[in-house]
Amino acid sequence: MSSALSISMLANGKSGPPTRHFLFRRRVLLIVVSLVGLCLSLFLGWLFSIRERQLLEVKFHSAAADRMQALKAAFANRFAILKFASSFYDGSEEVERREFRTFMESILTKENADIEFLAWSPRVPESLRSDFEKWMREDGFAECRVREFGGDGKLRPAGDRQEYYPLAFVEARSERGRLFGFDLNADDAARRAIERVMASKSSTVAECNLPDANGVRTRTLCLFQYAQSAPPAPEEARISRRLNTGVVIGAIRLETLLKKAVESLPRTGVNMYIYEKTDEGKANLLLARPSRLENRQLPILAQPPEKPQGLDYRNEDWRIADRSWTFYCKPIDSYLPNHRTWEPASAVLVGLFSTTILVGYLFLLTGRTEQVERLVQQRTEALRVSEERFRRLIDGAGDAFFLHDATGRIFDVNRRACEWLGYGREELLRMNIVDLDVLHTPVPLAEYPWNLPDAVFPMTLDGVLLRKNGETIPVEARITSLENEGRRWLLGLARDITERKQAEAALQAEQRLLRNLLELLENDRKLAAYEIHDGLAQQLTGLLLQLQNLQAAREREKTDAWNYLPKAIDLAGQCIAEARRLIGGLRPPILDESGVVAAIEYLVDENRRKESANIVFHHQVRFRHLAGPLEAALFRIAQECLTNACRYSQSAIIEIELKQLDGIVELNVQDWGVGFEPEKINGEHFGLRGIRERARLLGGNAEIVSAPGAGTTVTVRLPLVERSGEEDE
Repeated sequence: MSSALSISMLANGKSGPPTRHFLFRRRVLLIVVSLVGLCLSLFLGWLFSIRERQLLEVKFHSAAADRMQALKAAFANRFAILKFASSFYDGSEEVERREFRTFMESILTKENADIEFLAWSPRVPESLRSDFEKWMREDGFAECRVREFGGDGKLRPAGDRQEYYPLAFVEARSERGRLFGFDLNADDAARRAIERVMASKSSTVAECNLPDANGVRTRTLCLFQYAQSAPPAPEEARISRRLNTGVVIGAIRLETLLKKAVESLPRTGVNMYIYEKTDEGKANLLLARPSRLENRQLPILAQPPEKPQGLDYRNEDWRIADRSWTFYCKPIDSYLPNHRTWEPASAVLVGLFSTTILVGYLFLLTGRTEQVERLVQQRTEALRVSEERFRRLIDGAGDAFFLHDATGRIFDVNRRACEWLGYGREELLRMNIVDLDVLHTPVPLAEYPWNLPDAVFPMTLDGVLLRKNGETIPVEARITSLENEGRRWLLGLARDITERKQAEAALQAEQRLLRNLLELLENDRKLAAYEIHDGLAQQLTGLLLQLQNLQAAREREKTDAWNYLPKAIDLAGQCIAEARRLIGGLRPPILDESGVVAAIEYLVDENRRKESANIVFHHQVRFRHLAGPLEAALFRIAQECLTNACRYSQSAIIEIELKQLDGIVELNVQDWGVGFEPEKINGEHFGLRGIRERARLLGGNAEIVSAPGAGTTVTVRLPLVERSGEEDE
């Protein structure tokens, strides 16, 4: 029946329902397939565009991170050079310019082309300014003065201030003669940097205004490192030894340093900005460096964008020494167009021709995803290698390393900590940092030193660590606070100070020994005085009485043989007077009876009768008696100063002042005579050396200030120790 119907329809030349239904279904199928293919192609094209942008973001962030790491490593190297120079001063009693030049020539090479100059700037008090200038002129700089910039921008002699930081030793690639003698305290940025360095005894960085070869104010990026030559020089030492504290400075060209750090990296079209954050929270632009693919000057961004996103940025905060920096990277304008491919458009075109390419597109998509994952894996591997390198560095350190949280729980240690304490690493990771400190007493968690509200990092603490075998190690711990993902960590570096403690104990023992020797010396003098008083003086007094009796007998008998008797009596009286004078010279009785004030008054009265100078004595004290050695030292120092002033100063007035301060007794002896130069006095002048030694042995100090024609002032400060009951007995 159906066959017949078909034949009939063909015969009539008409299409039946089956033909129309087939065409409809085919059209619908074609439309559906076309729409699905179009949608799928458009979807894949859009997806490829997103993945392509993500891949570009990963590449850009990777390139920016490589540049940041390279610049960080370059800065770490420069600070290591300054630290190396600082260690050169730490191990020297006195550094000369020739030594400094020889030491720095090995650093100022082509490999360190960014270092403009390296210099030493000592701390020069106002009292030593003229000596410093004289020293510099004698060292070959005939016109050297301590200078600063004036209001007209030209160099001029520096004004009066309490201390200066002039550039003394300068080694530069080009002529920088204008730098010698320039006072860093005259520049606000340099002064603040030096204050930070001297307070923390570490390093910092600042952008300063320094003179160039023509004496013009030039902004220069400077690295500062604390340096001190050891040991401290005495007052009579040369000026080059007394100026033993200061800073080592390295001036660098930031653009040259950055160029050298990134020259080995591929060109990827990254523009870089470097900012320094101020204490007020603002940011100062230090450098804007265009990419090597950029053909135009970068626009100046006074501040980094607050909320950059996507492919527009790479932003990271640094800590350079004690300063905060921001490294901001931005791709060049042509970065995205230059890195686009035809893959999204090809996906759309291929998808329009056939939906069967879907598998290929999925394959390409997974391939692109794999490429992104591979790049992420490479970065992860690089971080792992960097972490292993950091671990080897920490394990090779000479100090013990502890990483713990605010509660004191230990999360990481290095090999040195395990060797010191005798514990295994896993044992230490189950312990608390306070359990290792012998000096720690149980306190609430909020009272731990690093949890106090006024805690300042990095902080330095002294402690005693307990080893597993029961032994102890005195240490000096330096603790730094770290923030990571909203959690605070504490990094502690412990240094063994056993040798330093032993040296301090030996020094204290030596001081006690010397003090005991001084007391024995004074006791011997007392004994000698008592022996003369009880022996010679008593015998001579008896002789005088006998001679007086003979004189009386002579008057009765009228014998000429007694004519010599008055002279004998007179000689006996002179012997008694001489014996009493010797007693007073060895140990004035008034010193034990009435104290040091009365003894000095007695000394002043004696010298007034002998000398023509007007001697004035003032005292402002509340004590009556001091410890025996202290009273004897004050009396002997006053006696020596008064003898020198009367004998050599030629001054019409000599003033002595005794004051009692907070726990200190101060003796000042001043004259207005001819004066002298203390630094030219050699060791054969035992009087001045005896004054200094007596003060040092009693834990005090003596300062002798004099100049030709300006008189002399001797100031002695000693710890105040009053006489005990045993000494009174």
